Amino acid sequence: MKAIMIWKDCQCFEPSQDAFWVQCLSSDLGRDITPFMSGNDRQVFLERKESYESTSWASTNPGLLVEKDSYYFLISRDGKFVIPTEPYYPYAGQWNSWCPFRTIAPVVVNSCGDMAAIEEEIMDLE
Repeated sequence: MKAIMIWKDCQCFEPSQDAFWVQCLSSDLGRDITPFMSGNDRQVFLERKESYESTSWASTNPGLLVEKDSYYFLISRDGKFVIPTEPYYPYAGQWNSWCPFRTIAPVVVNSCGDMAAIEEEIMDLE
């Protein structure tokens, strides 16, 4: 797994806290990701797994931080919450002119619990 973006003070979790947008290979899903999802998020992810897979979107949008054959998740800094996201989530039009995500130097992590130790090395999105 690789953390590639941060959303400072993300309101998607209770309590709000920093969240990382994390790339995950399919081989890591069962061990490192799905056990940390809520029951509803896990069910939706498993039912719609192909729509979360990045290959199609990454192929048509080269040059972004999305790699083929991967899945992407929003993971809380404390590692207790995992939300599946489409591969275009940080780039989606829903953010209008304000996107909460900031690129960080990629950090390889072994589990959701490793998020707390990440030091954000914020890089400019331009």
